[in-house]
Amino acid sequence: MSRYPFVYPVRENFYPLPYEKDYSGSVRHRPHRSPNPAITSARKERRQSINQDFSKALEQLIHTLREAADFFTCFEKSFANDTSLIKSYAPQAVLEKLWASKALSADTAIGECPSSSQDGSDTSKGSFSEHFARIQHDFDAVLELAPVAPLMKSGRERDRERKAEAESTDRLLEILSRQYEAIWRMAGKLRKDSLYVKEFVKEAELLLSYLEKSKYLWKEGLSGVKDGT
Repeated sequence: MSRYPFVYPVRENFYPLPYEKDYSGSVRHRPHRSPNPAITSARKERRQSINQDFSKALEQLIHTLREAADFFTCFEKSFANDTSLIKSYAPQAVLEKLWASKALSADTAIGECPSSSQDGSDTSKGSFSEHFARIQHDFDAVLELAPVAPLMKSGRERDRERKAEAESTDRLLEILSRQYEAIWRMAGKLRKDSLYVKEFVKEAELLLSYLEKSKYLWKEGLSGVKDGT
């Protein structure tokens, strides 16, 4: 799969018109057909399953981004402490070389840092490579499971509400794809310059904030979740 996946757009014709035009331009209404209960039930179950998978994948991505932000912030603070005695006179090129040396050694775990993650864990563990591998995996999983229809509540919805829901879902997928690219661009830069830690955290928090505000969209597929709470 491409590292920078395209947005999965909501199909405009997902909700077919209740009529169709012939070549003369006149409107010909489609005959009413009673839905097959078995087919309707199967479609509903499949859609619910897709929605649940998408919601769970987003929950995992949120957890991964929070852990990564905690880890890189902690790593930056540790580096600042290590270089506090030479920072006032050391050339920037030297500081960057020291940072890169410490960062590039992160193919193995570089220790533990205090964590403020909301899952109750006290430390943030791992390495640069591990955290970016998790980020890439979780973004790919989310965008692979992106629904082709909006994640709406069960029951009848007005056409206007359904259209608004579809457009909101489309924006959600667009923002996910855009932030994936923005965050992934930080991977190489973070290894070379500590200044990009703040940029990474900013981009991650931007996405986390949007996902928090749009829970009503993507958490509809989770059983027991109501009104985005």
